[in-house]
Amino acid sequence: MDFGREPAARTAESLALLPPFAAHPVELMDEGSNEIDPRAFDRIIGAILEAPGAVVVDNGASSFIPLTNYMLENHAIDVLADAGREVVVHVVVAGGGMIAETLAGLKQLLETLPKEAKIVVWLNEFWGPVAIDGEDFETLGIYKNNKARISGIVRLVQRTRETFGRDIQDMVRRRQTFGEALASAEIAVMERSRLARVRGEIHDSLATILS
Repeated sequence: MDFGREPAARTAESLALLPPFAAHPVELMDEGSNEIDPRAFDRIIGAILEAPGAVVVDNGASSFIPLTNYMLENHAIDVLADAGREVVVHVVVAGGGMIAETLAGLKQLLETLPKEAKIVVWLNEFWGPVAIDGEDFETLGIYKNNKARISGIVRLVQRTRETFGRDIQDMVRRRQTFGEALASAEIAVMERSRLARVRGEIHDSLATILS
């Protein structure tokens, strides 16, 4: 399930542009206005409850605050938990110049989401180390004070941009999943080897966290 402001303006990172995921875009904007229609979130919760298996909801930055407010005001996580659904919220904390903004988003979720929601933090080092004044994430107060709330950490470690970084960018540009890229004979052996390593590390981390 994928939702954002403008369906026609989705970026290459959108799940809706990756056919194997069979994502269902959800239009959030109220027809005839520039405001998000909160009832669009009702439809998302309904779809989750009706789905036979796991559901991934991918939201953009523009809908982060409205979605968070909706979840809190409507006790949506409680509704899902009461229906037997396990709720796992994945939060990206990016390094470099984005660390302050993304840590603020994590802080807001830690302070407002009910305990029924598991929180998994993704540390993305693409733009630089996830650190403040030389202190890495695990030594920061936000982690030490909320360690019990964080179910686990997935690291997207910083690697050489000309090789690993370029491989990921090219895969996204081709609108491929890891599986498609690794199965493609048109992609060089070493590129596939690097992609396999990245996918393996992510899968191993998630398997440990969500087992």
